[in-house]
Amino acid sequence: MYPLGLGPLHISFYGHYSYYTMPQWGTDPSSKWIQDNLNIHISGISADGNAKLTLRKMIVNKQLPDIADGRIYYFPNYYTNRPYGNAGYVLNKKIYRRLAI
Repeated sequence: MYPLGLGPLHISFYGHYSYYTMPQWGTDPSSKWIQDNLNIHISGISADGNAKLTLRKMIVNKQLPDIADGRIYYFPNYYTNRPYGNAGYVLNKKIYRRLAI
């Protein structure tokens, strides 16, 4: 397992949705703390309104991101009477068990 904070960790992230643009990493309190204290730096890759074309270009150019959204799923917020945002997350526990998290 990678020891967080030992050295800088640079990760690219792609959300495979035409409408999605990742917020700038390090501008909100949570990601700023992670960046400053654990030395994790995440750069988002935008789909620019055409997720299928963006993914094809990444495959052809052999420039795939370190993380691609597709193993963390979300569902509408009607599961709670106090919604925050418009969705809740469902995590694949099998992946987390393998990572020993």
